[in-house]
Amino acid sequence: MATLPSPFPMKRSSLFWIFDLLLIVVLAIGGYLRVIGLDWDESQHLHPDERFMTMVTTSLSPAASLGTYFDTANSQLNPANTGYTFFVYGTFPLFLTRYVGEWLGQSGYDEITLVGRQLSALADLLAVLTLYLLTARLYGRKTALLAAAFSAFAVMQIQESHFYTVDNYATLFMTLAAYFAVRILTSAQGEIQPAWWRNPDLWNSALFGLATGLALASKINAAPVAILLPGAFLLRGWNGRAAAPARTLSLEMAALFVVLGAVFTALAFRVAQPYAFSGPGFFGVSFNPQWVATLAEQRAQASGDVDFPPALQWARRPLTFSLQNMVQWGLGWPLGLTALAGAALMAWQVVRKREMRQLLLLGWLTLYVGWQLTQWNPTMRYQLPAYPLMALMAAWGLTRLGEALKAKRLAWLSGLLTAAVLLATFGWAYAFTRIYTRPHTRVAASRWIFSQLPGPITLGYADAQQPLSVPIGLSIVPEQDFITQFNSFHAASPLTKISLGHAAGTGEQSVRLTLASSPD
Repeated sequence: MATLPSPFPMKRSSLFWIFDLLLIVVLAIGGYLRVIGLDWDESQHLHPDERFMTMVTTSLSPAASLGTYFDTANSQLNPANTGYTFFVYGTFPLFLTRYVGEWLGQSGYDEITLVGRQLSALADLLAVLTLYLLTARLYGRKTALLAAAFSAFAVMQIQESHFYTVDNYATLFMTLAAYFAVRILTSAQGEIQPAWWRNPDLWNSALFGLATGLALASKINAAPVAILLPGAFLLRGWNGRAAAPARTLSLEMAALFVVLGAVFTALAFRVAQPYAFSGPGFFGVSFNPQWVATLAEQRAQASGDVDFPPALQWARRPLTFSLQNMVQWGLGWPLGLTALAGAALMAWQVVRKREMRQLLLLGWLTLYVGWQLTQWNPTMRYQLPAYPLMALMAAWGLTRLGEALKAKRLAWLSGLLTAAVLLATFGWAYAFTRIYTRPHTRVAASRWIFSQLPGPITLGYADAQQPLSVPIGLSIVPEQDFITQFNSFHAASPLTKISLGHAAGTGEQSVRLTLASSPD
């Protein structure tokens, strides 16, 4: 098979093992930053979205058969059938966590949260690895290693890895879809086409579709990633016509591969988000009216069109609100500003030097970030899919600067700047993760209250106290026992007294107290 050289070659070197070794180091450090202090809230379930995910996950039961799995009306994997009719998240992370928890014997209310957090951290680490492969395909391993390090040390990605939510899964599969789009963009077209089953465009389009479908089954807002597939074929055709018009892929074949990607997207979404469809079997593919209505209601809440209290905080936010937070907090000033500078330089090359190959990722990044900037609730978390590509922009910009300064014998200046940005980014990540090495402030404050402030009923220990909760307006009266349960916070210290802070009555009163161990 005759082929043209790749327009974006990866230089071969006997020193590739160094990059592999450094990549392992980056992934190891990134893994450490993501799993340190995973039980940061000490099973108090302080994050409302995560707590909701935990409640839904523990309510589900594994499907007994494949037929049951696709039976929307009866499956116990369908949140709507277990009491959670308003579930707008993707079900792929939900199912994965439930089945892994079942396999590990860790499916209880407290345990499943930790399983979900570990899987979320793993998903983000895989996104870092995918970014490395994507960047290496386009710009070589040096830039790829730097991009992976920036992404591994991005504080927003680290923070999200400490939560059992769906966002890291969507980011992983969107980055994976971008990788297959880049493979299509960088494929060389030869004069002799291979057999259809060996055509790399076919496999890359199919894999792109699978990744996109899983991204949608993690978070429906991942839909914009779908434009990368036709964008990759269009830009490759643009570059190909300039170099060798006779060897470009025909428009008909490109359209066929785009349709193939759409088919695999639909297939993956059908399997991983089965209850978006009415069922009851696999081929019952009409959309589930309840799912559609739920998405519409959630959209109204998130857009400010309804009086939804959590949405009120976004009133009068400036258009640049989430971008500022990304740069200042999610990436940190050094990495954030470097990423913006790299994106600006890439845009200049597209406009002035007509380097259209850069437009695929730059255009998608600009589109996605701009879309989120205009949303009513412009949170940093919703920008999460942009973080890996922001890391790529920063790495590419620093590498290009190094190449420009090398010709002027000032390569050391570029190296110094790169090291400074990298160390500052790691320092910000390390400082941030120290919050996971100490008690959460809300937990610590609760402990202080318990130890310092008496309650209506207070247990006294040798060196501490523990207030017990009681119903509002409780009166303990004769012939009507009051029964309560508690877990001792001071099991190693003997109970010495019990105080009734608001005891009242006339004459002498007696109280009968019984303590017993609960089997629960």
